Amino acid sequence: MQNAYIRELYDQAIIDSIVYEGEIYFNPKKCWQESKVHIISFLPPVARRIDPGFTEKWENLGANSVAGYLRAKGIKTTRICYSVGDIVSEKIFLEGITSHKNPELRLIGISAFTSEIPYTKELVTKIRNAYSEKVRLILGGAHASSLDVWQSEVRDLLNYFDFIVVGEGEETLFELAQHLETSGSEKPLQIRGLIFKDNGKPFFTGTRSRFEIKSAEFPIPKVMDRESGFFPLPPDIKRFASIESSRGCPHDCTFCPNKKIWGRQLTIDSVSHVPYKFISPERTAELMEEDFIDRESNYFFFHDSWISPLFLEQLSNELIKRDLGDKIHWAFMSTVKDFYNPKKREVKTGLLKLIRKAGCFQITYGVETVNEEIGVSFNKPIPRSISELVLKETFDAGIFPAIFLIIGEPEETEANLNELKEFMKESFALRFRISCCYPFFGSALREEVDRKNLWLSEVHKQHEFATTSTPVLKSQFIMNEYGTINQGRLKILEQFEEEALREVYSSEQYQSKLLQFAKQHDAGDMVKGWIYLLGKIWLLETPISLDDERNISNGRREKNG
Repeated sequence: MQNAYIRELYDQAIIDSIVYEGEIYFNPKKCWQESKVHIISFLPPVARRIDPGFTEKWENLGANSVAGYLRAKGIKTTRICYSVGDIVSEKIFLEGITSHKNPELRLIGISAFTSEIPYTKELVTKIRNAYSEKVRLILGGAHASSLDVWQSEVRDLLNYFDFIVVGEGEETLFELAQHLETSGSEKPLQIRGLIFKDNGKPFFTGTRSRFEIKSAEFPIPKVMDRESGFFPLPPDIKRFASIESSRGCPHDCTFCPNKKIWGRQLTIDSVSHVPYKFISPERTAELMEEDFIDRESNYFFFHDSWISPLFLEQLSNELIKRDLGDKIHWAFMSTVKDFYNPKKREVKTGLLKLIRKAGCFQITYGVETVNEEIGVSFNKPIPRSISELVLKETFDAGIFPAIFLIIGEPEETEANLNELKEFMKESFALRFRISCCYPFFGSALREEVDRKNLWLSEVHKQHEFATTSTPVLKSQFIMNEYGTINQGRLKILEQFEEEALREVYSSEQYQSKLLQFAKQHDAGDMVKGWIYLLGKIWLLETPISLDDERNISNGRREKNG
């Protein structure tokens, strides 16, 4: 099977039922006939865009966590996952869920992102037709948590779902399952974090406090995923593990619904009392060590939206103490300002060297833009000079530097796009992801876009466009002096990602830095794998020569010799 990680998920029983690309992995009796709760999420379809080094197949760790929590509390729960938009997989899934009806089933919870909402509504209509009213349908996830009770979107969703879960769902679903078991048709007015119809109108029970959990109370969700995380990869990878040590983010970027969903806070770990942590650094290191010993997992990707420098320092010291630094590899996402000390006006090189010693091999920074005015509009005003310094020091520490970039912002001009390409060539970043600006529900930018009517058209408001893969907003670059769309410039922006990546990756500036990284940090095999991937998806117009590749290998042998 092409996607081997699907089988790994099933083998671990993290997910009981998986339907992917027309193949099915589940025990019908176990999965459908014995549980009181089904927790469903979707796997994205096969890669939708040229996005080298970034997987499109991230598993829903939140849904895994909810299912694990309910099981730990004694509620028989089935975790189901299948690929959205795959007609064959949908047919198999619907046949399974309708032909193996379970009289004990009470809840079917679906976790969905904004772009999956149209499909989700079609799905629940089919499920509703197959089950009685005793089975309640629930929507959760990032989209649901970014909504306000007064929005028309909520009224529409309640035509399909009985309940909408706002915020973290572990305790909310546990209490709801208990309520339906003991109180029947009574409305769960006392359960925080729910929206449902009351007297024909949406009713919100109130915000639930952040989820506090003892790390050992139930299995921390870890997903073994051959395609999880970001390439390039060290050559000695045996098994992959996804891990989530925290939830939320303290920042307030205008395009992100973080403030609405998380309140700019991270979940508290009630064991170590480390502020705002889901799992303590010590417990995180322990989990990584357990997985390394038990399953030979030696690559860990952190799905945290943000990891504090203090946590990274404590985790690194713990991994080094456990003698894991040269045995495992790990990667995470961050911001450049977390590695810059504004008082001393210097990069935190000591921290970069420490995490490298502890096994970190890649950091993906959310740079977003190098234009200070656009940075201010994103509420992320980081000077280009600081981004360049942090990327250079990350490179010198032997950590593969990668960055996220955003185009299609309303204030964007042609000069901004040219500046972005120049920065990509000149900085020490070695991998790039370019996304189109999308104002997600619950974000400050969404309010501004709606208020100023900055959508390219009414069509672009539709949920299907919430993929960041196509322009959706009016910008100075796209709009002409008459207030209409310049179709030629719109096409340039639509093709900007692919053309900019091809231009940068094929440039002499970029390739010389890539070869330098390989020689300087004994990373020849990893870099050759990266070169192979770029060539495979036609992003190298002028491939690195064989002489250069031999130089990589020679440098590696000399260092080892």
